[in-house]
Amino acid sequence: MPIITIERPYESHNQKKRIDVYINNAKVGNVGVDETVHFEVDAGQHTLMLKGQWPYPNTSVNMNVSNNKGKHFKMTTSNWHNWMAIIGILIISFCSSLIAKAFNITSFSSHFLLVYLPLIIVGGFIIILISKTKKHLKLEEIPPRE
Repeated sequence: MPIITIERPYESHNQKKRIDVYINNAKVGNVGVDETVHFEVDAGQHTLMLKGQWPYPNTSVNMNVSNNKGKHFKMTTSNWHNWMAIIGILIISFCSSLIAKAFNITSFSSHFLLVYLPLIIVGGFIIILISKTKKHLKLEEIPPRE
């Protein structure tokens, strides 16, 4: 029987303990940090999907495996989302400073509801919308290890 292998190397920006593995929409197991897992499948067409608990699109790969050959994948994660939060905070801070200067706001507490809170809510909403379009988990087919 062909074997599908998923290798998950250690990454400092992704420490989620387990990522669920689905083959043909059926959960077959999970892969942990710095772990390699193997799943036996029948020969033919299959869909491999990884699901985390993040609110991001899931990664899926369609593949065709034969009796003699399996597939070997390396799972990585995008660290783009970590930078997105930092950049979002900087943009929100910069915009709130500009607005405070433009309207001559000198006290934080008196105008919090008028200026800062709407900026934080709108900025956070924009960051969430942008991040939902990116795939956080990545699967890359690699040559089998000997």
